[in-house]
Amino acid sequence: MHVLHFNLCCDIDTQKRYLVSSVRSLISQQKRAKASPSLLSGHIKLLMQLSGACPDDPAKILRTARKYTIKAPKSAHVWYERLMAESRFSEGRSVVDKAWAEARRVVEGSEDELEKIWTWGLFPETPAEGRLSTYEVCRMMINGK
Repeated sequence: MHVLHFNLCCDIDTQKRYLVSSVRSLISQQKRAKASPSLLSGHIKLLMQLSGACPDDPAKILRTARKYTIKAPKSAHVWYERLMAESRFSEGRSVVDKAWAEARRVVEGSEDELEKIWTWGLFPETPAEGRLSTYEVCRMMINGK
């Protein structure tokens, strides 16, 4: 019974690592063509979900996230995942604040995408729904409505 459970866990872990490897391979094949921001952000998210298997995972995840925001500098999705990685793995709030400031400066997209980036660091512990309502209140105050 215990052996079966162990094998099942290993199979799931192996499958997750295979998925990450496949996504990395897709991204590297798209060097000449511009890699999809959805693929880049998905890769960062997958890496974060699998972090902890190796002691150098945080450094690799941060390096990957930073590289991807260079590849897709205007993508809100890529920047959001980088901000999540920075907040989880970076040493010191100043590094996170600097990344958040850079994201606000360069990100382009829909109002919802911009809102997600601009409100990200206001209340990092607040769930997304809470941040959006806070944003709406601030916007109403600014617009005088």
